Amino acid sequence: MHRSRLYRAPQQRIRPGIFQNPHDFVVKDSLLLQTTKDDNFMEKFAKHTIQGAELDSSARDPPPRCHPDTRISILKRMELWLRNPYRSKRMLWLVGPAGVGKSAIMQTVAENECKASLLAALFFSAPNGRNDPRRVITTLAYQLATSYPPYYNYVRAMITANPKVLEKSIVGQFTDFIVKPFAVRRLFDGTYQVLIFIDGMDECKGEHEQILLLSLISYFTTRFPDAPLLWVISSRPEAHITHHLSRRRLASCFDKEEVPIDSPEACQDVERFFRAEFAKIRGSSSVMMSHFPEWPPERLLLKLLAAAQGLFAYADTAIRFIAERDHINRFQLVVNLIDQPSSFTPDSTVQPLARLDSLYHYIISQIDPEDLKYAKHIFSFLLFPPDDYVVDMTQSLMCDWLEMSPDVLHNSLCKLHSVLSIPPPDEPEEMIDWHHKSFYDFLHRMRSQLGLPVDRDDASEVHRQHLIRILNRIPLTDSPMTPGIPRYLLTWPYQTLEELEKGQESFSGFLLWVDVGRSGINGLSHEPSTTSDVLHAVKAITGVHPTHSGQSSWMVDIFVKLAKQLRDDGSLLDLPAEIFLLDSVENDHFEIFEEYEDGDLSHSAGDLAYDQYLYIMDRWKSNAPEVILETFIGNRLRGVVNCTPFMSELLRSDRYDFNNDIERAIADGRKIHLYLYYDFSAIYATLQEQEYIITK
Repeated sequence: MHRSRLYRAPQQRIRPGIFQNPHDFVVKDSLLLQTTKDDNFMEKFAKHTIQGAELDSSARDPPPRCHPDTRISILKRMELWLRNPYRSKRMLWLVGPAGVGKSAIMQTVAENECKASLLAALFFSAPNGRNDPRRVITTLAYQLATSYPPYYNYVRAMITANPKVLEKSIVGQFTDFIVKPFAVRRLFDGTYQVLIFIDGMDECKGEHEQILLLSLISYFTTRFPDAPLLWVISSRPEAHITHHLSRRRLASCFDKEEVPIDSPEACQDVERFFRAEFAKIRGSSSVMMSHFPEWPPERLLLKLLAAAQGLFAYADTAIRFIAERDHINRFQLVVNLIDQPSSFTPDSTVQPLARLDSLYHYIISQIDPEDLKYAKHIFSFLLFPPDDYVVDMTQSLMCDWLEMSPDVLHNSLCKLHSVLSIPPPDEPEEMIDWHHKSFYDFLHRMRSQLGLPVDRDDASEVHRQHLIRILNRIPLTDSPMTPGIPRYLLTWPYQTLEELEKGQESFSGFLLWVDVGRSGINGLSHEPSTTSDVLHAVKAITGVHPTHSGQSSWMVDIFVKLAKQLRDDGSLLDLPAEIFLLDSVENDHFEIFEEYEDGDLSHSAGDLAYDQYLYIMDRWKSNAPEVILETFIGNRLRGVVNCTPFMSELLRSDRYDFNNDIERAIADGRKIHLYLYYDFSAIYATLQEQEYIITK
């Protein structure tokens, strides 16, 4: 049975399969560039981007950069390629194995070029969760919109006309945000090129998605050679990427810049790096300057250089480890480890990576035994973050999730500063980051030896246990209708007692409640658990402010999916429609479902036009129908109202022409469901007066 979605705004579509058949590519130019004032447009747009992936993001500060006087040749070649007006290809592939410094090269080139060109950059990071393929195009588009007014006007008009464009497929987004403005409309009329940098394509989530993005970019550069976009993409030489780009049809559409490990240039650059950093270490200590002016001994330095070859990840980790403290002894330790290859490195791994693994293994072995169990919990969280539970892996949220105090966190990681970027305790909203993805890869390889979860399923079970523990410690008021804030005692105490007494939640606590509540449905309801666990999650989370992104749709899903359990639990009330104050209902908290013969519901959140919403609200207030509405009221007096009885009567009596979809649904006798996400505090006094609720 064909199931159409309700209230779908008309939109232009490109023909399916265009990127497999380039000669059939057709784009219809039909969007009127007219906008309405919306001061929050870019703020809303930003929520659809990969946070922290930008060139100058604080999440990457300080970003990797080429050390002074290194990588001179490759930087020069890339600069000449970008500025060559006679180049025949419009994509440059920077490729090299792990640890050679590709991200540093990309960062350095992008910083140099952004001064003279319009530029957007995206730095993938799988370890830090910056790898969502569905937000790649919007992340780039957002940056271009902030820098180029004509493109900003185009994007704002397009999204205003059809907000669902932000939820389109990757192909659909590429068409609307890249092809139409730059190839069809030709919005860019400057003398410079528009540069797009994508670093770490191999870290984008999903091999299929990586190949899809490369195919879109490759096709675009060949189909529209006059479009003012230049693409610089870096990746490891992963088999699927190398095979895809080596195909005859694609091999002619890009230039290739290789970054080998052991090239003479790379080895010379690593030597410059080592000598400069050792000079800094000597200069930082008067004792070193006075008694060890020639340290380190040349013969040992040469041995270190031979071990490193051209691997910058090894050189950088070694310097961080040596510079931290006890320089002379730590240097000797690093040299001694050269002849002790790691048992956790595959035999096929090149020697510099094997020596890097040996260094990583030694660093982990230095964690104090009493701190090791806590470090393992942290490693587990970082390797397998609870994606659907925690939105941002800040220090405070990590501690709250793991039930770990800040001092335990920092004591456990105090010997890992050479491999992890650990913010100080007075920056609780900053994230722990990886200096190099190679350490992340190393932990993945040895996770069974460390006693960490072996795969995602194991980690999910661990997170589920944390979830249940947190839910059980979130107290609910005696009556779910009684105003009050459910408080969970956070393990990161950066909130004063006075603020807690006033009910002012910390940012960490706010996000924790949001994510715990979400997981109560998305996690617990799909895994072995009791109904009370799920209902506790529902009641705990309904107090979250409705302006939180996605909260309206999520709350309605709870109501629809768990109505029977909520009824059995006594959490549903039947209230007359006339007591509701509809002025407090906001447009984006209005949801419509269509019910099919088999009982399934088709959700059309966000597709309802604002004028149609206003029409329904006006009709409701003017008619004041005497119907009983099913409601769910949770903590802080927020919940969901099922307006289906009123909706059905209104549509049948008025026959308002919403669009063909709803007309057909009514004609076929299908039921239309309408839900409101509602703040019951507006009618709390009425509820008490009419004894619908009783406060203990």
